[in-house]
Amino acid sequence: MSEEGYIRKATHAGSWYTDEAEELDQEMEQYLEDAKFTLPSEDSKIRAIIGPHAGFRWSGPTAAWAYTLIKNSSHISSTLNNPTHAFKRIFLLGPAHKTRVDGAALSRATALETPLGDLDVDQEITETLASKEPFVYYSKEADEKEHSLEMHMPFIKKMFEEDIKVVPIIVGSVSFDKHQQIAEALVDYFKDEDNFFIISSDFCHWGLKFRYMPFDEEECNNSGLQDPNINDYIEILDRKAIKIIEQQSGEEFQEYLKETKNTICGRNPITVLLEIIKASGLSTETKNVKYAQSGKIEGKFSSSVSYASFYTILT
Repeated sequence: MSEEGYIRKATHAGSWYTDEAEELDQEMEQYLEDAKFTLPSEDSKIRAIIGPHAGFRWSGPTAAWAYTLIKNSSHISSTLNNPTHAFKRIFLLGPAHKTRVDGAALSRATALETPLGDLDVDQEITETLASKEPFVYYSKEADEKEHSLEMHMPFIKKMFEEDIKVVPIIVGSVSFDKHQQIAEALVDYFKDEDNFFIISSDFCHWGLKFRYMPFDEEECNNSGLQDPNINDYIEILDRKAIKIIEQQSGEEFQEYLKETKNTICGRNPITVLLEIIKASGLSTETKNVKYAQSGKIEGKFSSSVSYASFYTILT
């Protein structure tokens, strides 16, 4: 098939999450039901969320804490049946795991397959971005290998109207200058309330297979923990990142990453969001609503991946 105009296949359905539509819908419904959180005010206007992208067994419950905020935002809708008349398109940003990207990669797909039905890609916006630096096009092969965006697509299909369009963007491992350049290209879309931003990221990847195994017992003790475990230190490490993200400082977030080497895979799209917020000049608040670790879910810590969900609202 040509690189032009393809439907991106749901390549991780049937492995990372079920490919049975009814089962998938029920699974997400349960996750959303279990996510007990509401925005600070009935008038809160949600502009963005950050959520994880691992297999649904591990990260689905945490991701639901971000998506339930869409359901519960009164300026969107008070019902799940028609929750998103306020938005026309979603900018979905995630990291690259399989292919090197020098800039921000766009998809040539016309639609994104999910077991619940296809999502349309906003080709007009994609073409506009493609004319700007440092945006490039992803190959179809690279597009379908990457999971960071796909793991959000079933939630998007469930939560948003059928006519919602998506602008999928993979943000590569780039310099802070390029983070700012990407943010500058996206900031006007962020300020337009027709648009909604979803950022895909897991947090600390700890273990031999990730080549990252720090443990500072003294720091744990200084935090008031006695006889600390690996999961305690991982959370201390992640909570530092969470605090900086809540402070909405892309520059400080990059400094934290240089200092700790924390293996937050979505560091680049998160930095772009923080720089978008800064460039927008809007009064916003970003808050963490859920944190979890796969090691706790599995009950073992030979390796662990952390998950966190956030919202950004206008204040």
